Amino acid sequence: MKSFLDEKVALVYDRVNKWGGAERVLLALHEMFPNAPLYTAVYDQNRAPWAKVFPQVIPTFLQKFPLAPLAYSYGF
Repeated sequence: MKSFLDEKVALVYDRVNKWGGAERVLLALHEMFPNAPLYTAVYDQNRAPWAKVFPQVIPTFLQKFPLAPLAYSYGF
């Protein structure tokens, strides 16, 4: 019988551009599923260096808009 740990898992988070309580939970989930990629609307590598622990951080097309990682937190 397969364990749930044998299943493919992806983590999804709305924006990776700050540090706070939800990000701590996301890192705890990463410890449980270290091979899981992280899907997000926008990703700011400079403001979220903690996200480098994920094997992949995959942003959406919103990432291509100028200042999207910054503006997204203000209701973009």
